[in-house]
Amino acid sequence: MKLKILVVVGGVILGLFVTGVVKAQELPPGALSCGGGGLDTAIGCIPVGSAEGIVVFFGQWLLGMAGGIAFLLILVAAFQIITSRGNPEQLKAGQQLLGAAISGLLMIAFSLFIFRLIASDILKIPGLI
Repeated sequence: MKLKILVVVGGVILGLFVTGVVKAQELPPGALSCGGGGLDTAIGCIPVGSAEGIVVFFGQWLLGMAGGIAFLLILVAAFQIITSRGNPEQLKAGQQLLGAAISGLLMIAFSLFIFRLIASDILKIPGLI
């Protein structure tokens, strides 16, 4: 139960952070290259020339990490369900973990959709998703 709450809260926090991501198409040409104003790091080229480029980079990076973590949680839940050997407590724990991972992914996707609907379509804020 604690893990489910942790995954859901983590999904909400990540969803709230990722909703500020700006479209990469609206950045000036060359803003995402290391040649002119980028910082070459181990996780990739971080564009330091504009705030929009930094937000796009970290937003995409965190969204990819969230998907990877959710995939790993789904694999752990499947392993837990498969190896429960009829133990109802372990089976229930695996089912709860699977539900938490999927609900976290759905929460991130719906938060992005709602943010896009409100920010771009209703309020007409330029430069947002």
